[in-house]
Order: sequence, then C-alpha cells, then structure tokens
Amino acid sequence: MKISARELYKRVVSTHNMLHEMIVRINQELTQETEPKELADYAFALHKAAELADDTRKELTKSDNLAQRKACYECVVAGVHGPIKTEYTTATLDIKTCVRIPRKSAEPEAYAKLMQYLGVPEDLYNCEEEKEILRPHWPGLMELVSRLCAEGKPLPPGIDPDATFPEYRLKMRQSKHIS
Repeated sequence: MKISARELYKRVVSTHNMLHEMIVRINQELTQETEPKELADYAFALHKAAELADDTRKELTKSDNLAQRKACYECVVAGVHGPIKTEYTTATLDIKTCVRIPRKSAEPEAYAKLMQYLGVPEDLYNCEEEKEILRPHWPGLMELVSRLCAEGKPLPPGIDPDATFPEYRLKMRQSKHIS
C-alpha cells in the first residue's frame, strides 16, 4: 500500500479518536450548562464543525469511488475476472446496471408506469401538491434493476433502456489491519 494512503488512514483514525474524546467532554459540559447564550454558541460551533466533517466525508467518498471505479476499469482492461488480493484486502468486482429514474415533473407518464409497477397506490404518487409524498429509493431500485438484468428479465415499465449505465464498485473484505 502506498505511504500516502496509509498516512491518510492513520491521520483519519487519529483525528477521529481525538474528536470523539472532545465530543464526549462537550456532551458532559452540555448537561451542566444552563446559560442560553453559551448553549447557542455550543450549538453554533457544533453545527459548523458537523458541516466541515461532512464536507471531509464527501471528499473521502469521492476519492473512494474514484479508486473503486479505476480498479474495476483496470481489471476489465486487463481481463482480470477473479478477486484482487492484497496484503490488506480481498476485493471483488461488483458491476451493477444503473438507470435514470423518470422524474414526476419531467416524465409524468413514465413515472406513473414505474410507480404502478412498484405497486404504489395512485393517490401517493399522483398528488397535486408540489412536494412528493414518496419517491423511488435509488439504491433499492438499482438493486432491483441489476437483479432483473442478471436474470435476463426486462426493465420495469417507465425505465428507458437507453438510459442504463454500469456502476463499478468493489466488494472488499479486510485481510489485515492498516498500520
């Protein structure tokens, strides 16, 4: 494993542990605090810290997705079909078929066909309010589509077959702790 990847992991673990200790201490302080101004400042600082942590998580997820897609691509190009075994992990290619879900506002007929296929009562998807009561769960629908494709079955009604694309992921099992 490259030193940069190992170093990033070590720093994230160290930062996580340090922040967890601080959060426990702050939560103890919060139970004792009664001053509204101080509590508002705690809330503001915690809110801003959560935004920064979430931004960091998003960037790590982007890099993780890039590494997974690139590993899958290189395996496909090299004709590697079995698992990728390293000192730290065993990774298996997990290529799924994804689709673009029709939007109620742009494609009401296709949206209605999909919702009917999914068994959703019309009054839950064909309401006049601006806000939808429910919408298809993307990860769950992608699992369904991948299963249907693997079984050689047609896509659900309302899904455009020309709007499919592969999602390249890795299923990973840890072999050794990163140190």
